[in-house]
Amino acid sequence: MPPCRSPQTSIWTLPKGKGKEIAASQPATSWSDTDVTTLLDLTIKEKAQPGDGTNFKLRFWTNAAVALSNPSEGIIKASKQCKEKWSWVRTTYVIVHKICNMSGLTYSLEHGANIGPQDEAI
Repeated sequence: MPPCRSPQTSIWTLPKGKGKEIAASQPATSWSDTDVTTLLDLTIKEKAQPGDGTNFKLRFWTNAAVALSNPSEGIIKASKQCKEKWSWVRTTYVIVHKICNMSGLTYSLEHGANIGPQDEAI
């Protein structure tokens, strides 16, 4: 069973008797499609800057968190959360890119793998 979030705290717990509590460093952050697009735009802009181009500096993640936060609406993102989201998006992209380019597999962003109920084995 997956971990369950306790409603009163930012402590993640496993179902009773399944393990120890794991302290979360930050409360869960909600990411809209607009937030992810903004993060991608910021990373593209930063990658375009001259320099080493392989790692983003702490200053970049701090600036990204400021750009993505809206305190008046209660939306505050930390630099660590931005960095973790970028890592997740990049990892997902790499996996999907590899799947799309596998021999014998047809995949497109428009139709996916084009598998539907009509393709289900009887």
